[in-house]
Amino acid sequence: MAVLPFANLSGDPAQEYLGDGMAQEIAAAISTVVPVISGSSVERYKRANPGPETIGRELGVAFIVEGSVRRTAGRIRVNASLVRVSDARQMWSQKTDFPFEEVLEWQKSVGTRIGQALGYPLGSEWQRSLGGCSR
Repeated sequence: MAVLPFANLSGDPAQEYLGDGMAQEIAAAISTVVPVISGSSVERYKRANPGPETIGRELGVAFIVEGSVRRTAGRIRVNASLVRVSDARQMWSQKTDFPFEEVLEWQKSVGTRIGQALGYPLGSEWQRSLGGCSR
């Protein structure tokens, strides 16, 4: 699995850290269940995304997580998707708006939902590794 840096749609270069942080936190949560390609290996796809099939072939992964983030005032809108690279099929997607102070909780919940989409049982051990978040 590879988690691509999330696109910054805010139009403010100072908000670039949000998309990078979003991807890093989601990758850390998912890596407790499946191997995840390192962030430095996916960094090259931040500015140019050649498509799921190409990314899958270049990185040797079956799935990618991609998304976008936009911050306005005290709120954040995040779109995240799990894509199967063999056919570019979107297996799971979520669009969420939430207060900025809830960003860490949201990142953990995405890890849980991606695990569910991949068919992994979400036992108590994995829930503990994600900080007990069930949202």
